[in-house]
Amino acid sequence: MVHVTTKIDRADPAVVKGLAAFSAATIHEAQGRKGALDPAIKPIDRDTHFCGPAFTVVCHPRDNIMLQVAISYAQPGDVLVVSSGDQPAGQFGDVLANACAARGIAA
Repeated sequence: MVHVTTKIDRADPAVVKGLAAFSAATIHEAQGRKGALDPAIKPIDRDTHFCGPAFTVVCHPRDNIMLQVAISYAQPGDVLVVSSGDQPAGQFGDVLANACAARGIAA
């Protein structure tokens, strides 16, 4: 069954801006060691930095329809965090990246 939450309690923009001054590791430690990513997840470009409210999405493997829905609901500055199972196939490419950029999605 598909479930889309359309009313989202958003973080205070001042808090998000304040957190941007710190590394993910520092924030992780400060919040009681909660919220760390699997260490196998690495950035493609280590010089890329971003900070924004997480906009979470759950997709079935090889199906990006909920990712497309999320892009339509995300607000400028949001960071899409997508769970689509352990699979080798990508479901996010240039078309969706351009859609995110056009809407001002941070990452």
